[in-house]
Amino acid sequence: MRSDGPAHIGLRTRVLLVVLWVALISLLATPVMACPICFQVEDANTVAGVRAGVIVLMSVTVVVLSAVAAFSVRLWRNEQVNRPDA
Repeated sequence: MRSDGPAHIGLRTRVLLVVLWVALISLLATPVMACPICFQVEDANTVAGVRAGVIVLMSVTVVVLSAVAAFSVRLWRNEQVNRPDA
């Protein structure tokens, strides 16, 4: 027995709904203006501070993601070596 709930929506219908939802949100979104720090600021100290902050945050993100990737590869290689042949 089939009910008329959202669990029985086909894959094509779900993909179409997601695409339409994203298109609707994109069309209704208003442009976002940059803050005064990022938008035409001539103060050298402020710009230098923001740039240093961005570099530090990006560096920390890259280091953490690299560590996660290295750990995942290490686990995968250990699994391949220790896997019994079936």
